[in-house]
Amino acid sequence: MILSFTVPGPPRGQGRPRFARRRGYVTTYKEDVDADYEHLVYAEALGARPPGWEPIVGPVRLEIAVYQRVLKSSKTAWSITKPDLSNVIKSIEDALLGLAYEDDRQIAEIEAYKWECKKGQEPYVLVNVMEASREKTAR
Repeated sequence: MILSFTVPGPPRGQGRPRFARRRGYVTTYKEDVDADYEHLVYAEALGARPPGWEPIVGPVRLEIAVYQRVLKSSKTAWSITKPDLSNVIKSIEDALLGLAYEDDRQIAEIEAYKWECKKGQEPYVLVNVMEASREKTAR
């Protein structure tokens, strides 16, 4: 079974953790914009769950396609603008905890791309979550 959904709007990479001293202890927290993006990803995934969807218990495969605007001077369909693809992946991984899989250590395969949006199209992210294929062999 596949969980497939679209996250509208520009992608948001996970930022660095922030630190604060509270009551003599140092605590870490996420910036509000990072937490808001994770909530958006979670809500879109929640609404897209097929009937009978349960979090995957075995190995997981993630497919992520990021579509965003690129610089006018760019001569390629690849997007090399911010945010970093690895930070977008981490943001999506964290948002799906408990909904798509039990723990992000289950993620065994990731296929991810950053592409240019078509002219006049708004940025978005496509996400597919499924059980990983056990037929892969080490190269």
